[in-house]
Amino acid sequence: MKSFFLFFILVTCMTISCSKIDIDIDRTTFDKEYAAWNAQNIENYTFTFDYRSGGGPNGPITIALDSNEPVIIDNRTPQLVPIATSISEIYSYINETFDNIERQKNSSNKRFTIESISLRINYNKQFHYPEKVSYRVSYKQKLEGQPHYNLNITEFVLN
Repeated sequence: MKSFFLFFILVTCMTISCSKIDIDIDRTTFDKEYAAWNAQNIENYTFTFDYRSGGGPNGPITIALDSNEPVIIDNRTPQLVPIATSISEIYSYINETFDNIERQKNSSNKRFTIESISLRINYNKQFHYPEKVSYRVSYKQKLEGQPHYNLNITEFVLN
């Protein structure tokens, strides 16, 4: 009976440890930086960003906002619709990524077991916009085209 109990404990521990997902996200900082961005009420600015994912590059693209109305100044990939046309839309896109992480984390799909999820964001210290975003999902099974993206804002100027 004692050996059965030890075996049960061992199997239970292995099951729990195998199902653990390594998650590297910081929602608290995101919420704080987003609130700081919104508090500035910046409506007139120009920014350049590029976005790379499994589907390839999107950009760089330069967008000017005048009273929060976007105008595309330069788009190196005009055949693609930009993922965002303002800093607020970029924040919304990142927020959707957080929602996607929650769905993946709670998914009962046993066919593709998630090993780790990472969403790293570097914020501009002065204006609080996300300068660099890196999102990655790794599965225990070898998959082609695992979900990922990189977003970089390379220029930001107040108009």
